[in-house]
Amino acid sequence: MKLILKCPFLWMITLAFASQRGPTSPRPNDFKQCRLSDDLKEQFVDFHNTYRGQVQPSAADMEYMEWSDDLGNLAQMWSDKCEWKHGFTKFGAWHPTTSFRSKTVGQNLAREWGKWIEHKEAGPEDSVRRWFKEKDYYSFGKFAYPMPRWMCRKEPCGHYTQVVWASSKIVGCAFNWCNKDFGTPHPWIPGETVVTCDYYPSGNVVGQLPYKVGPPCSKCASGKGWCYKNLCRECKDFSPKCGKAFTKSMCLTQRNLMEKHCPQMCNLCQKICDPGWYGENCEKRCQDKVGTSTCKWRVQNGHPCSVTYMKYECFKTCVCDLMPKPTTNPPPTRKPTKPTSTQVPIKTTPTQRPPPTTDCQDTAPRHCQFWSNLGQCKKQSKWMRENCKKSCGVCTCQDIHNTANCKRWAAVGECNKNPTWMEVNCPRSCLVCDCHNKNTKCSQWAKKAFCNDNQYAVWMAKNCKKSCNKC
Repeated sequence: MKLILKCPFLWMITLAFASQRGPTSPRPNDFKQCRLSDDLKEQFVDFHNTYRGQVQPSAADMEYMEWSDDLGNLAQMWSDKCEWKHGFTKFGAWHPTTSFRSKTVGQNLAREWGKWIEHKEAGPEDSVRRWFKEKDYYSFGKFAYPMPRWMCRKEPCGHYTQVVWASSKIVGCAFNWCNKDFGTPHPWIPGETVVTCDYYPSGNVVGQLPYKVGPPCSKCASGKGWCYKNLCRECKDFSPKCGKAFTKSMCLTQRNLMEKHCPQMCNLCQKICDPGWYGENCEKRCQDKVGTSTCKWRVQNGHPCSVTYMKYECFKTCVCDLMPKPTTNPPPTRKPTKPTSTQVPIKTTPTQRPPPTTDCQDTAPRHCQFWSNLGQCKKQSKWMRENCKKSCGVCTCQDIHNTANCKRWAAVGECNKNPTWMEVNCPRSCLVCDCHNKNTKCSQWAKKAFCNDNQYAVWMAKNCKKSCNKC
């Protein structure tokens, strides 16, 4: 048995074997709850999303997958049947969730000899990785049943296409140890673990492509342009811990974790709209209601874009076409030098003051506030922070070091590579004005309990906010 646990092997069945099917829907006495831990549920989702973001050719409409307890429960019901064929692919009339009763799901199956969950060599990654590896024998094209040889050079390939089916947005998985003979191809093995993953909406639809080819997130099926690791994802918080165990101060100290779980709270959503679209969810189209030629004639003949009727009737000409465009010039590669100061904290007041408000204005005041409301301050940060300073709220935040250098270093990723120095000396360029340390020694002083020391507590709270968790 030790050898079995050390060297697990997985055999999988493809959805193409339509003749090997069990009952379509569960009955009331079949109802079960998924027995996976929260950690295993998260692993199943994470591995699906990781592989979905890696498809080649790249996908323009690949949706971010989320866990569904309903699908997890349905998968558990089928795994518990210990049947080596597909089944329970519909929720059915007895399902307690009314909206799901008529739904049909996609399904991937895998089985393994040995107890799947009791060793480290197998688990969520093993199952999903093996399904995804079928890509080695698959050629991209419209799904067909059965798959022609040119599309699937070595069967099966149906697990792969279901894993990367763009419109499948929710998944639920389960496993069950079945104390029965494994059967083909190893009939002498005493037992097997059956792994089931159910997907909705179902993939592997005959005549349809698994996904649309193009730049990631450029054609999101949801109509929204929010993008996370090459996947179309809504701008919302994905964990009930956001604002509780996951605090706002963690948005800076644990950016990757918070971008995954609490992107809305941390303002870490990234949006990519198709050309000609704008809005919070890319739902509004840039167009001139009276025709572009008419609008251009009006502008050339003295009709100002600032007036209300022009913005309404000539939105494309007077608003969209004037929005800042991202630069395509590569940033310089100069790296910042390390600070040499060893100054200790003292009770003092900062000598640097923000510039007078007259020095911080929008170069296009009629448009900057509008662009700011559309989220352009973050999407086109370089142009907006230079031309719409007031509307983007950066007037009172300045770089301590040479501003030109700070901008160059920030552009090549030094804010993430060298945060200790960059956040202190280039807070404006690093976009951390709301929470950063003003001295490179802050983390060291915090470890020495200066944050709570009666002598330094007030100074530390003001100058070492990040290290003292005062954000």
